[in-house]
Amino acid sequence: MRASGDLTGDGQPETVLIIRAIDPARVIANDGLGANSLDTNPRRLLVFEKAAGGFRQIAAGDHVVPPSGSEDTPCLVDPLEDGGLSVSRRVLSLNLRFWTSCGSWGTSGNTYKFRLEGNRFRLIGFDRTEFMRNTGRGQQVSVNFLTLRKKTSPYSIESDAPGKARWSSIEPQRYYLDTLDIAECPQIDRETYLC
Repeated sequence: MRASGDLTGDGQPETVLIIRAIDPARVIANDGLGANSLDTNPRRLLVFEKAAGGFRQIAAGDHVVPPSGSEDTPCLVDPLEDGGLSVSRRVLSLNLRFWTSCGSWGTSGNTYKFRLEGNRFRLIGFDRTEFMRNTGRGQQVSVNFLTLRKKTSPYSIESDAPGKARWSSIEPQRYYLDTLDIAECPQIDRETYLC
């Protein structure tokens, strides 16, 4: 997967890639529910800038993009299938969608927003929409790590959900592309996790 756009403010587009390892031993046969085989090869998110004679890597995240398959949740659909990468206004957004083809009605979409701070990409925002596929109802959460504010709103796939948005404050915290591990599911506050 690839995206491009100015992330450093120099007017030149950077290139963002998601790549994966290709170790055949990490592709596991699955005899149960879900896909016939589970590709558990790790993925990396890389950021390159143009340099004399080519490109230079300026960032890497080894634990922000989950593998396409999971032994623990074999019915989980590849989180990148309906997700993706985008760059806008110097912000890199990684979109992951989580839903299973069996065993759960729940689905969620997470967007992680990174911006260059010094020489590292800091997580400045996190958005999550979750709902039950059988009812179409759930909630949306939007976290701003710069203003330390969180907004929680009712959500419905059909129309405006009843209820009002709630605003709350979060404790100061910093996450960076190069050290953030989505699998560890870091806790933002009592109700919200980064996974």
